[in-house]
Amino acid sequence: AARCCVCIVARRLPRRQLRDLGANKRAAFFRSMIDRNLEILTETATDPKTGHAMGWSDNYVPVRVAVDRVKENEMIMARIVGITSDGKAIATAHKAQDPRG
Repeated sequence: AARCCVCIVARRLPRRQLRDLGANKRAAFFRSMIDRNLEILTETATDPKTGHAMGWSDNYVPVRVAVDRVKENEMIMARIVGITSDGKAIATAHKAQDPRG
């Protein structure tokens, strides 16, 4: 029976190296989202003090969005502009067209 590449690599690397590899791959993926427009599902409403809401992209990137007013569980379009030190994407919201046409 054929073995998958991940299984072979996992057996050869110590756990710490696997965690580091996973963290590096995650950071690289998040960095690849910079300058992309993504649809974000907001998890929190806009915080009046910071002007940010928290949410998730459709590919599970955690996002902090600068947006005037948004409610929780709302879909918005946002452009990813950077990554925070704690691994969240930073985005600015923009007007979205209705995806239903």
